[in-house]
Amino acid sequence: MPTLLPDRERVLPGGDVVAHADREKGRVPQTDAVLDATQATGAGLKPGCYLMTFQKTGSSNIFDGTLRVQRVKKEMRVSGDMYLRGSAGAPSPPGGIPSLPAQAYCYHIQANNLSHDRGSGDLRLGFSVHEHIADDQPWKLKGQYTAVLQRQKGGRSPQFAGEVFAGTVAFGHLALHWVSRQLRRAILEIDKISSASFPTDNGEGVSWSSVFKAMGWDLRTIQSNKEIEDRKSWSLAELHKQMLENRLADPPSEGWHYYLLCVGTIEDYDRGVMWDGGGSDSKKLLRGAFVSTTWQIPPAWGALGGKLYGSEKKPYFRSAVHEVGHAMGLLHGEPGSTFFMNTTDSIAENNPEQFPDNIKWSFAERDQRRLAHLPDIRVMPSAPWTESYPRGDLRAAENARGLRLHVVPLLNEVPLGAPVRLRLTLENTTGAARRVPSSLGMRAGHVGGTVTGPSGEARPFKSIFLCLDKHETQVLEPGSSISEDLTLLRGGKGALFWSAGPHRIEVEATWEDDHLPMQVTGSTEVVVTEPQTETHAAAARRVLDEPDTLLVLAIGGDHLEDGIGAVRQALEDETLRPHFAVIEAKRLGRPFFERQPEIERLTSLIDESALMSSSEAKRLAELARTIAADAGQAAVESLVGVLVRKAEAGAFDESVGALIRSLLRS
Repeated sequence: MPTLLPDRERVLPGGDVVAHADREKGRVPQTDAVLDATQATGAGLKPGCYLMTFQKTGSSNIFDGTLRVQRVKKEMRVSGDMYLRGSAGAPSPPGGIPSLPAQAYCYHIQANNLSHDRGSGDLRLGFSVHEHIADDQPWKLKGQYTAVLQRQKGGRSPQFAGEVFAGTVAFGHLALHWVSRQLRRAILEIDKISSASFPTDNGEGVSWSSVFKAMGWDLRTIQSNKEIEDRKSWSLAELHKQMLENRLADPPSEGWHYYLLCVGTIEDYDRGVMWDGGGSDSKKLLRGAFVSTTWQIPPAWGALGGKLYGSEKKPYFRSAVHEVGHAMGLLHGEPGSTFFMNTTDSIAENNPEQFPDNIKWSFAERDQRRLAHLPDIRVMPSAPWTESYPRGDLRAAENARGLRLHVVPLLNEVPLGAPVRLRLTLENTTGAARRVPSSLGMRAGHVGGTVTGPSGEARPFKSIFLCLDKHETQVLEPGSSISEDLTLLRGGKGALFWSAGPHRIEVEATWEDDHLPMQVTGSTEVVVTEPQTETHAAAARRVLDEPDTLLVLAIGGDHLEDGIGAVRQALEDETLRPHFAVIEAKRLGRPFFERQPEIERLTSLIDESALMSSSEAKRLAELARTIAADAGQAAVESLVGVLVRKAEAGAFDESVGALIRSLLRS
């Protein structure tokens, strides 16, 4: 990344020195810094969004960005972001708030001092600069600086220009041009099935535009006119294909592009789910939010119990805003409140007599501040969902003492190109009941981690799904444990096991206990072996190089042709076939739009050599039961036979073994 600031110790405006060692610690300031609004008024610093341009003295690099100036009563809040200018050139002030490319993002700015010299008319703005290293890395504090700006004559809107100083040393030129009363600009595209209504408002005058205008956003909604066929239920694969087909490929240029799809029942989820593109390196995993219109409201929600979600404007609109809020990088709200980012079930079940009239139709003050001043790279729809902010107002997760996370690989050695299967067990070693995640599976969204290869490079992994409008936890009694399996293949930075040699796997489970963030970690090692044949080497390379293999593993479907092709090439190699047989069998066993389960192809894949975790065996057993109910027991006889023999050999959990044995009695 080009260097914006001098590569030496920074001299602060007050004369202090920010040492290199302190910068490396990633220290960052609080976000609650407020400035004196009278100083800004005297200098003519009008609230709104400014187009910002910076060039370091003697450098050819130019940085463009925005500076957001927000007045809250007698106080000002100021933040900004800088991007390296590319071949497209400078954004134009008449174009309003610019949408700059995420790949060019470099720095976040937080103002902490503002003064106005009435004699000279100079505006002095003190600010800190934070460098964005990587999505999974802490922000790096570059230093504290002061811009001495003069208001420029001419023009209808305020313009400022002047020098930027590190202490007393001038090292660059900064220009500001006011472009909008709002701070940010975005488009929300909404698609829906034909029988559903658009979640446009709460029925009492609160709309998308009014909600976001209050926080300085110019949000425009686009209601799709494309017809989406009604379906009884939607799998994740079907949602993904529908999003790829319907999402505007060339949306209007005025602002970031968020996407919301309203469908019927979402399999394995209740009210909604969101993709997180940060969990994969595939360009086909665009961030999108999905809301169910046919989910039946439970009796615990009071008078609305038994009704369909999409028929009730207030909770339907509220959940849509909640999911889009997560797509904008927001976390869940503080306990006990009823703002948008609190889960709908907590609001309803805590006061069912008043629900939905007890909903507050706004974001909490903390979330309003974040939507106005979080770094662009944490708010824009192309960003991965993360809690890594250059801010001091986020609660750090506490280590869940007395809980142990055991991580055990199914195989200690795997061939190059194969997925790695892990068994996770969370054990309560304390003498008291503890609240823990309801599931340690990837789809629950509680588990992530890193894989460090032979070269020392660490690559992250996490779920590509976020079920965000509810808290899924359970009580774990003293001495008890829960277990789940993971299958790891790729993450946000590519293949996790990309070369032969030892790999260390660090797993972290995170959740909320009484709305306090908790975490527990565990680790293990596996060895990846070299290919022994040319066909194995070729198949492994294709799997390792193809980003869509993760999507085939995680969601299935027939639409990811490149990923399916890589899996099929692995199945043609005798070394990799046992490792991928279950992955392909699960894909074929699930219907996909009009395609029904391909029973013969499924059963032909599963023989004694097929490797599978207990969770995968459970899924195959469930598929066998569903298929047998429709096509008869004979259709899955060979599959059931393999599962039973593996269960009798002790390959699976006892609960999974019991499920498999029950198939024989069906």
